[in-house]
Amino acid sequence: MYSSINGVIAIGMTFVILTANIDISVGSILALSGMVGPYLLSIGMHSGIAILATLITGIFLGAINGFVVTRLRVNSLIATLGTMAIFRGVSLIISKAKVIYTPPGTFFDFIGAGRVLGIIPTAFIIMVISYLFGYFILKNTIYGWNIYSVGGNPSACELLGIDVNKVIFLAFILSGFSSALGSAVFMSMLGSWVPKVGLTTALDVITATILGGISVFGGRGKIVGVIFGVLIIATIGNGLTILNVVSYWQNVAKGSLLILAIYLNQIEFKQK
Repeated sequence: MYSSINGVIAIGMTFVILTANIDISVGSILALSGMVGPYLLSIGMHSGIAILATLITGIFLGAINGFVVTRLRVNSLIATLGTMAIFRGVSLIISKAKVIYTPPGTFFDFIGAGRVLGIIPTAFIIMVISYLFGYFILKNTIYGWNIYSVGGNPSACELLGIDVNKVIFLAFILSGFSSALGSAVFMSMLGSWVPKVGLTTALDVITATILGGISVFGGRGKIVGVIFGVLIIATIGNGLTILNVVSYWQNVAKGSLLILAIYLNQIEFKQK
């Protein structure tokens, strides 16, 4: 079930990496946007408004990342490292680092914990729809073509009249939106918001995306492969948990896998 959350967030990460950028703030966006829904529900707001506010918060945070990268010309790794700290700090300041519980019996519960026809988890359906949406954009729209073009050769795109900054800016917005959608699913599953949520999300999502065949150099890869990357990460995590391996060693395994994936990615890039 939790792989559905990483799966949703990995879609936005795919768009960003395809433009030859990176967004390591996704875990903090999950934390800050994910706090909004439970907080609004706790003060009596309608669940529909809570979900909408969560998604809008994610879009806004993604726009901040996009602005810093495209307008202030800050390297995306450094930019999102900074916003990662800022977003996490803001979420802790607003919540006072306390758990926020969601009232039971609202539609918010259905987002992550519900089942359609009593069989299919809602979280899985949200992930599938998200992937179909991402696949459609990359495969059948001008923006999708621009994503690959900008990642492959931004200088040539500028000569062709493509607004490179706009393409990258929208990619970060999509990353923020997908992180917020993932947070809505996650908080629904937990039934609460906790201060340490999303600490390893960036590691899991970036590793899954690169394992799925998205080139860290941008411009190459298919979103279908990202699904398998997410499943690999989930399988490794579940396997290590079954073997009673503590979480610290799980992070060591995932970090090692990320380095290996990037190394293989570099070899493939040099061969082409």
